[in-house]
Amino acid sequence: MLRKIKNFSNRFKNQKGFNLIELIVIIVVMGIVTVPLTQLITTNQKAVGDISLYIQGEFFTQSVMEEIIADYKSNARGYDWVINNWSGASRSHPDLSMNAQVNISQVVDADTGIHYAVVVVSVKPGSGFSRIELTSHLVDDE
Repeated sequence: MLRKIKNFSNRFKNQKGFNLIELIVIIVVMGIVTVPLTQLITTNQKAVGDISLYIQGEFFTQSVMEEIIADYKSNARGYDWVINNWSGASRSHPDLSMNAQVNISQVVDADTGIHYAVVVVSVKPGSGFSRIELTSHLVDDE
């Protein structure tokens, strides 16, 4: 019995490579492992692209709001100019297919009598995303 085990193990020690069945098994196992990995990589790349588009939408929304606030704080323009020129305005991003919509509603505080405007800039970065909105309140200083 011991001699049979020794002969069996010697047969594998003298083997110099893989036989055809072993190669087929390795190829099948590699194929089974590779398919889910490629699907995972593809899904991750799509998610990274979507997040990038959303971040670009956030930056675009913020830049439009900063433009409005700069006009509001400008000595040459100010509150009335912003109300008359920005209300209902639309801005397009030069490189992306995004549009920013500006909605301004004027409000008078019932308690204090202060006039202010609620400015909402909204952008929809692409399908599958909800709208990105930034809101700011501009007070009429006059």
